[in-house]
Amino acid sequence: MSELCAMEVDSRHQDAESEYLRDFWIPLNNTVEAFLHPSSQTSPISFQETFTLVYKCVGEGYSDRLHCDLMHAVNKYLKNLHVELLKYLTDGNDGRQDQGIIQMIHMFDSALADYIKAVKGISATFSYLGKYFAQKKNYKTLEDELTLMFCVEIAEHFIHDILCCVERSPPFTLDPALLSRLFHNLQIVSRDLYGTLYSKLFARFVTDALPRMHEADLNSHIAEVHELQAQMRRELDQSKVSSAESSAVRNPAHKRSADDCD
Repeated sequence: MSELCAMEVDSRHQDAESEYLRDFWIPLNNTVEAFLHPSSQTSPISFQETFTLVYKCVGEGYSDRLHCDLMHAVNKYLKNLHVELLKYLTDGNDGRQDQGIIQMIHMFDSALADYIKAVKGISATFSYLGKYFAQKKNYKTLEDELTLMFCVEIAEHFIHDILCCVERSPPFTLDPALLSRLFHNLQIVSRDLYGTLYSKLFARFVTDALPRMHEADLNSHIAEVHELQAQMRRELDQSKVSSAESSAVRNPAHKRSADDCD
């Protein structure tokens, strides 16, 4: 008798698992993937259908399972992204490391911008799940949780290389528009933490990265601006000298013809 009861319980559990996967998670996971990989999206995402599906899923008692699966899906995407970004650094050990870091920054910037858009879409369509957890567990918002995940899985591993490259590279090595967008988005996902930790560098690209200035701080701020301008002039002059030397090496005949004239 006990074995029969156990078999019935196991059968009901399997039916519930199949129902969850078939009716809820598989279609919802497709939506999550569409947000995370917009370039591979073949059909528009229906907010109403997704919201209704999340609402029914939570109502059926699958809220914890749905939240766990959602976090796992996003985490899997970020781990794959981490591997792709890391390739630029490991492949640069043959003397082209700086170029590898610059390529990594380009990919990082694009991935971060896409991720922020994806998080907004996921947070909106899964808003009932987020609301349920906020009420049940006094939880942070779904958007906060997903942006924090990016910091933990991606930004913390690459922020040092990015900031070092930006600081030591000559002006315009990286597009100023790219840097402005990148630092602004880093502020968003870190909830201003990076702007606080690296305030002077972030202040070059993000307004209000530094604390509010008082009159007593004016002289020191002017001195910092003058030093920054002098540094940029030195780097620009050095870049011109390096460019001229490279041109002379590439065109030795130019120099010989000038000497012949003498």
